[in-house]
Amino acid sequence: MKKNWQFKRAVNIAFYKLRKLPRLARLFVRLTYLLRYCLRAGVAPTADNIGTVIICDELKAIHAGNPKVASSSVRSFFRTLPFSYQLETKLSYAEVLQTNAKLSDYYQFAFVRDPWSRVYSCWNDKISNNGKFADIFIITRYRGLYPDMPFAEFVHWLASEEGADQFSDRHWISQYRILNNNEGGLRFDSLGYMSSLTEDFAKIQSELGVESFSLPHSNQQQDENSFLNAYTDKLLAIVSERYQRDITIFGFKVPQL
Repeated sequence: MKKNWQFKRAVNIAFYKLRKLPRLARLFVRLTYLLRYCLRAGVAPTADNIGTVIICDELKAIHAGNPKVASSSVRSFFRTLPFSYQLETKLSYAEVLQTNAKLSDYYQFAFVRDPWSRVYSCWNDKISNNGKFADIFIITRYRGLYPDMPFAEFVHWLASEEGADQFSDRHWISQYRILNNNEGGLRFDSLGYMSSLTEDFAKIQSELGVESFSLPHSNQQQDENSFLNAYTDKLLAIVSERYQRDITIFGFKVPQL
């Protein structure tokens, strides 16, 4: 089992281990989904803009975790360092900065990812994961989501009222909402891109004065452009409209099929 599984919920690991019994796994997923859906009936979801924030006082550095954008890889990197660090999982990045004024002077860095590959990664990992399991604790918060939901249907759902940012889970909420600081803006000493992860992270290490370290790509697909096989021009356009502000702020370009 890959190292990044340590970050998965136990129930999802159980689903994964049932992959050799696909019919039983699918039944288990759906029964769990129905039970949790019933328990959450009438509970409206709220926006979740919390990503894991890493604070290292010795390096005077802070990483704003952005779900589905190398967060697991960056955590793996910090575990290799001879420095202690804190993990903040209950507060948003803006709230973390508000807790301590000195953090604003720390070296702040984050990574962003084009919305088309991020949406596909979210669907693959949380909604379908190739039919092995779905993240029951996430999808049962939302009306209209269900295990093994087709990708095209998920994209259309994201463009609906149910999928809007004011209700979104952290894995598909607009990235600028995750990375806003306590002044409502975006200010980082270094902002890397998933598409150039190796080069951008090498630059960050150099600026931190840390010995060169090969960043593990915990959840990287073998072919970084393979996600485009799931798209049509119409689906690309839907995602472009849904995440227009991320595209404008971070300068993403619509991929070509």
